[in-house]
Amino acid sequence: MIPRGKIKDKRKAILDSSLELIALQGFHGTSMKQIADNAKVAAGTIYVYFTKKDDLIHQLFVEIREELNEVVFGGFNSEISFKENFMILWNEVLEYYLSFPLKYNFLEQFSISPFINDITLEEGTQALAPAYSLFRDAQKEGTLKQLPISALIALTHGPIVALVKMNNIGEIVIEEKIDKKQFAEASWFSISN
Repeated sequence: MIPRGKIKDKRKAILDSSLELIALQGFHGTSMKQIADNAKVAAGTIYVYFTKKDDLIHQLFVEIREELNEVVFGGFNSEISFKENFMILWNEVLEYYLSFPLKYNFLEQFSISPFINDITLEEGTQALAPAYSLFRDAQKEGTLKQLPISALIALTHGPIVALVKMNNIGEIVIEEKIDKKQFAEASWFSISN
């Protein structure tokens, strides 16, 4: 919940409110009025920053995706092997999802929603272009299996998502570094030669 008082960045307050409500109530269960009330802004203020609810949701997705991309590509080190980078980045994405459960919930909902459209898919492809390039280079070197790059990325990201889901419902508890290393190793085994 946004604290009472004068809000300096109303756009951020609206996005934070949207994230909080959508992650808990879903896209269709969250109204613009609820978002405005939770953000402590007038309902009309939302439309100063966003044309409609779909625009707000899309912009929230873009901002979270950019933040996640910074985590992934900001940690890449060209001085170490692809496997070492993979292990570090795999764990960083896992930690991001575990540390920001509302963002994780939002991304999961978004990925299976009608909000995924041609523009979003194109933006997603552009955002993942560096990953595709890295995977393609590792594949050329013989480090990775000769599968479509999108399949290799799915085999990398899918286990992270599944582990976070199991952690969130208490089926497993991801705490110790050794567990995380073992999970990352298992994921690496699925894509490496």
